Amino acid sequence: MGHKIFISYKYWDSNVYPLGWAPKYIVRDYVSKLEKYFGLTEDVYKGEHDDEDLSDLDDETIWSKLKDRIFDSTVTIIMISPGMRDFTKRDKSQWIPWEISYSLKEMERNDRTCWDVGSYRYLKTNELFEILRDNMFNHKNPTCRYFSSIDSNLYYGEASYIVSVKWKDFCDNPQSYIERAVSIKDNIDNYNITKEL
Repeated sequence: MGHKIFISYKYWDSNVYPLGWAPKYIVRDYVSKLEKYFGLTEDVYKGEHDDEDLSDLDDETIWSKLKDRIFDSTVTIIMISPGMRDFTKRDKSQWIPWEISYSLKEMERNDRTCWDVGSYRYLKTNELFEILRDNMFNHKNPTCRYFSSIDSNLYYGEASYIVSVKWKDFCDNPQSYIERAVSIKDNIDNYNITKEL
């Protein structure tokens, strides 16, 4: 059986690179493409489906539904889009940081422990939610070789718990990136994880 996937994203953000010939796309279009690729059924895809609208529900009900879905997932993918972060609001007032924080926490329910794993995004770290930045370049003993704008060091290898992958690269071999995230999760003790907002 494949890994259960939760995708955190800003549904209506239309400031995205076009996927095809249509004049306008939103982040949800990318998520739909992933659903098709993975054949994401209710048993595998733990996120919001295209025909599902949670916006009429109160925040407590939405959060309860999201927590159940995140808990039941093994991989969290974060779709980073230019308009995902509202800079006029604190990170704690936005859904995506809460979803990431909950994904990073160790939780127990009915004698079952769950850790969710890292996700994929681009490297403009100054535009990201703090919880994303804090879980980049956070390997305790890095042996990595690429430049980090966070600490001005050069790294190579798996320096980050939350891995950055361009959409095109991810689409070339999505399953390999899912397996990479699971492998990083299996070595979580090698990273300084920030879980709280």
